[in-house]
Amino acid sequence: MELNTSPQAQPQIPVELNTSPRAQPQIPMELNTSPQVQPPRNLTIFSACKKQNSMALTFDDGPSKFSKTIDQILAQSGAKASFFVNGNNVGCIYDHAEDLRSRYEAGHLIGNHGWGHVHMKTADREQMHDQIGRVEDAMIKILGVKPLYFRPPYGEYNRELVQVLKQRGYRAMVLWSHDSGDSLEEPPPPREIITTYEEYKPKQIILNHESHESTVNEPRRELKVHPHISASQVMPEVIPQLRQRGLEMVSVGECHSASESDPRHWYEVVGPPGTPDSSWTCQGTPGPGEL
Repeated sequence: MELNTSPQAQPQIPVELNTSPRAQPQIPMELNTSPQVQPPRNLTIFSACKKQNSMALTFDDGPSKFSKTIDQILAQSGAKASFFVNGNNVGCIYDHAEDLRSRYEAGHLIGNHGWGHVHMKTADREQMHDQIGRVEDAMIKILGVKPLYFRPPYGEYNRELVQVLKQRGYRAMVLWSHDSGDSLEEPPPPREIITTYEEYKPKQIILNHESHESTVNEPRRELKVHPHISASQVMPEVIPQLRQRGLEMVSVGECHSASESDPRHWYEVVGPPGTPDSSWTCQGTPGPGEL
């Protein structure tokens, strides 16, 4: 397949959402972070929706301190969304176990975004398996399920990553058609992001971030912290605006393919959720950007 790192050049999938907390059907499986998790399956790569009058709001890099606020906004509006989570990036996934459970039970799609938000094209196969498998391990402990949707950090992927995802049994790699710009080093003000949403046509997958704080090393070794934007700042206005235009906010599964409308296709059930213990920690694991 052709390598494509452009945020705008990716494919898609649709789905009817099931808001039942434990109504996700699935095939039980043992947790296994080795390459041979299960026989390879087809992997769909997409960046836009097919369902008419739909819009898929996606949020990367969480969970974070803004998770509860975003979830409340979605609950109040009745919108569904997709979250692609890291394990150890903005925060530690185990510190936000309840946020993940709430999202899962509310019928939002929770996908894998890699443990430490690394550039996957710089990783070898073993490192790819490690980055993906650690998030699977965390979701199995917290939710009892393994995710089957993946979004590569930075939208970057290659043949090796595609093969690894197939080996691990993933159904879809989800990219995006529009980037809200909230993760730029110097992001536009919230009002500008809100206005930009007015220009988005139906059937788009929009990239947002739960929170983003960009730090760069400036000359003279001074640390410059750029303003951070959280999706919680723009969603209260964006969602009503999209509804006024007759758009339905659905998961990336539902927006792309009717065959993926059932949340049972988003995960594989491994067993009941676990109980927190000493293994529920990010200590001793790769940090943000580390392989």
